[in-house]
Formats: sequence, structure tokens, C-alpha cells
Amino acid sequence: MTIRTRGGFAVAWMGIASLCACASQQPMKAVGHQPFKTPTTWMMYQGSGANNAVFPGTLSTTWTFKTGGRVNGGLAVVGDTIFVDSFSKKLFALDVVTGRLRWKASLPNIVMSTPIVADGLVIVGTGTSAVLPSTLQSQTPMWGRTMGDEVVAFDERTGRTVWRFHTVGEDMPTPALVGNTLVFGNGDRHAYGIDVKTGKRIWSIPIPGITSMSGTSSQGTTAFITVSGAASPKYVHPSHLLAVDARDGHVLWMAPYGNSDSSAAMESGIIAAEGSVDTPYGAGHFVGSMGENDVEAYSAASGRMLWRWVSRPGYYTNFESNERAIASMVSGGILYQAVPTANEMIAFRLKDGKILWRFRTAGTVKMSPVLTRNGILIFGDTEGILYAVNARTGLLNNLAITKRPYSVSPPVIVGDTLIIAHDDEVEAMPLENLVIP
Repeated sequence: MTIRTRGGFAVAWMGIASLCACASQQPMKAVGHQPFKTPTTWMMYQGSGANNAVFPGTLSTTWTFKTGGRVNGGLAVVGDTIFVDSFSKKLFALDVVTGRLRWKASLPNIVMSTPIVADGLVIVGTGTSAVLPSTLQSQTPMWGRTMGDEVVAFDERTGRTVWRFHTVGEDMPTPALVGNTLVFGNGDRHAYGIDVKTGKRIWSIPIPGITSMSGTSSQGTTAFITVSGAASPKYVHPSHLLAVDARDGHVLWMAPYGNSDSSAAMESGIIAAEGSVDTPYGAGHFVGSMGENDVEAYSAASGRMLWRWVSRPGYYTNFESNERAIASMVSGGILYQAVPTANEMIAFRLKDGKILWRFRTAGTVKMSPVLTRNGILIFGDTEGILYAVNARTGLLNNLAITKRPYSVSPPVIVGDTLIIAHDDEVEAMPLENLVIP
């Protein structure tokens, strides 16, 4: 295989093998080494506030599983089970070694949230990205559907429904589990705290906008929620990052940037998130498909802004998802951030925002990346290219061209295995298939 890079853009010549050339309805034969270690709980998007889901072990396996609908939520890997939900209105529990189905459960609407796994329960929320018809003419529209949506808890072992929590707005965003409280914002312009064991509401508060795909993050007893909404005399900026006390819903601080699509990431007391702003033209009109991305970092304790970076104007795409801002990931003092208006992955120094490198991609990256223990950053784009990039230098290590685009669902690494979703498939493959030693 020969790979060239031109202006940071990876150009692959002949010899690159597709990693998913023969995906089938039934899982492929697993090849592997058994010892591996995964969490016993999955408490938020990508398992922790850093958004880097990488776990030790020597598991190495090859299988694919079709869910029957697009996977736009994250994967939760707990023990020897992978939990994944999809547009097929189902939640699946898969054996991590073989990819075989253990159980599946039906839901009343499509599902795009990362499953939360704790206390013997698997919890997901349903919803679609649409304005609730009854609020269409309102200055404060809500997102959802006429019959509302639900957060649903299933028995982790059997898939039996344990409890349901009904809301007016959509419940797509991934909650964060803080103690025994599930915290999430949703489409009815509220944030909720509900008891993880019973599904009973503990508190709810109004928020200045809706949350869509942005999962809640947490640190200690504080939950961080990003929202988007219309500007008003009270809220000059249409997007916000909120810090909320998970015990009672008290708002600790609110910063004037963020995006309802972008989950924040944190490390060493610093929290970072990406936002987006439509580009104005003419007499106050806006171009819906064109805008800028911005990245901010704040003190997680006080909300004081540490730095802000703004991209040049570019174009958003609706291919595979409507996301305009992408979840952040941090590791070792570096923020790795996909920029959809520029088709770039950028590495920022977390403490001051200095750009360390920029990597140009063929298509838009709509997922947060993961960083292997050997220092290789892995992510896919909407052109169906899976990248392995040296996290220190930003230079291409390897890539693979696949048959289907990669969308929102981020990768998870368990030992020597990369687990990733694209379109309606979940795939597990040995890392050695992608990463050059």
C-alpha cells in the first residue's frame, strides 16, 4: 500500500483493503484472545467526561452485526456485552466476543442516545429532530412529536422493561449518571434529574433552549449541559453551556456558547465544547447551510472562559446527520476536535488553545475520535474513510476505505479491538487491520 499526503489531505492509492467488504446479517466468526477489561457501568457518552472510550485487554475479534436501522448513538461496552440502539426503534445487547445477539427490546420511537448502564439497568431515550407542531409559531419552539417521548430502562440481563419516564419533548440526548440521578436536557426546553432505580422525577428546571444530540457530562456532583435556542432580550446568545448541581438542579453557572449537538469534554478542571453559528448575509438573513464553528474552553469550577477559537466560514452538510457541531475529546492535555465546516480534525492545547496540528479529511467528520494507548487517533468520515493519525504529529498513519459512511457514533477500543458503527452496522475488528506499528 502507498499513501501520500497533500496539504494534510490523505490520498490513498491502490492496495487499501476495505475493512467491511462482506458485512452480513449474521455475525462473522470471532477470532480472538479472551482476556480484556471493560467497565461495570457506563455513566455518560463515551463512558467518561474525557470522551475517550479506550479499555485494556488483548481481545481481538472480527464480526459485524446489522441493526436494521442507522446507528446515530454511541456504543456502551459493559462486561462482555455491547449495548447499541438504532433508528429501527430497538435496543440490542450483543456478545462482545462473537457479536451474537443476546436480546433486543422495542421502543416507541427511533433511538439516538448512548445507553446508560448501571444498577442492572440499560437506559435509553427516544426522539426525532423535529419542531413540536403545537409550538411551531412560538418564539420558544420545542422539539418533539405530538405524543411525546420517553426515557426507558430495561433489565440489563433480559431486556425486560423496568420503568418509563414520559416527557413532552424528545429525549435523544445521552444522560449522565451522577450518583443515583440521571441528568439530561431535552427538546421541551427543560433539564431533568430522575432517579436511576425508579425513573421518578427528582427535579426539573427550565433551560434557555433545547438539547438535541449533546450528551450531558459530569464531574463530581456537577452536570454540564449544552443547549441551543433563539436569541432573546434575556438571552443574547442563542447557545449556552450550563453547569447544574445534579442534586437539586440549581444552575451554578452559564456560559454563552455551545451547541445542542456537541457533547463537552473535560480534563484537569477544564471543560471544552464546540459550537456553530450560521453566517449572516444581506439584511439580517442567515444561510442555513453555511456558518462558522467555534471552540471554547472554560474553568469547570467557575465557568470563566480560558480561550476561544473561531473557524473560517464554511458549509455544513446534512449527510447522515444534521449535526453542525461535534463532540469533543481530550487526552493528556490535548483537545481533539472535528470541525465540520472545514473537514478537519484539529489538535488544540487544552490550557491555552494553541493549535498543535490540523488534519484535512475527505468528508465531514461527525464523530468524536478515540486515542489508542500507542498514540494513534482513530475516526471516520462521511465519505466512508476510516483514519489512523499520529496524535503527536498529526501525520497519517494509515487509512481504510469502507463501503458505507461513518456518521455520529464514535469508536470504542477494547484491548486490540476497534468497535465502531457505520450506517446500520456494528463492526468489531483487530486494530492491526488499521494501525501500522
